[in-house]
Amino acid sequence: MIGANAQASLDRLLEMGLRTALEPAEGRALDIARGDPPAAAGPASSMVVLMIASHGFRIVTALHFPRTDAVRAHFERLGRMTAGDPSAQAFDDAISESANMCCGAINREIGRFFDYTGMSTPHIIDSRSGPHLDRLTHHHLRHYRIVAEYRAVFHASLCAFAHTPMDFVWEPETAPDTTGELELF
Repeated sequence: MIGANAQASLDRLLEMGLRTALEPAEGRALDIARGDPPAAAGPASSMVVLMIASHGFRIVTALHFPRTDAVRAHFERLGRMTAGDPSAQAFDDAISESANMCCGAINREIGRFFDYTGMSTPHIIDSRSGPHLDRLTHHHLRHYRIVAEYRAVFHASLCAFAHTPMDFVWEPETAPDTTGELELF
C-alpha cells in the first residue's frame, strides 16, 4: 500500500530529520548508512520512540542509543546537555529532544502532502524492544546506522503502515542559486 516513490521519500525524510536533529552546526557531518536491524544492546542502551499518524497511515520512528561517554559528548557538543552533568535525566532529556526534533522535521514535511497529521510525545524504552519493530504490521521498514563525532554510534528505524494507498514524492529543497543577482540596499 506504500508505493515505491513514497518509500524512497520516507527514507529521505528520515535522513533529513536525523541530520536536523543530530548533526552539529560546526564539525563533521554524520555518516548515515542503511543497515541491519540494531541488535538488542542490553540495559545500557535505550531507544526513543515517536509516531506520526494521519487518517491513512502510521509512521513509527525510533532512535536507538547506547549510554556511552561518546554519545554523551555528542549531545554536549550539540548543546542539548550541560557539560559534565552526570544525571540520567539530563541524558534522557537530550536524547528525547533530539528525537523530537527529528520526528518534528519529518512531520512538517509530510504535512505538505497529507492533512491532519499528528505526532506523539517521545517515549524512552529499553532497546531490547527494538527487534519487535520487525514484527509490527508494516508496509515499509528501514534501519540506519549513524556515526557522529567522538565515535558516537546511533541507530535509527522507521516503520510505516498505510490504511489507504500512499504515494508521494518528497525531495529536499535546494537553496536557490543567487549568483549574479543585484543586491539593493
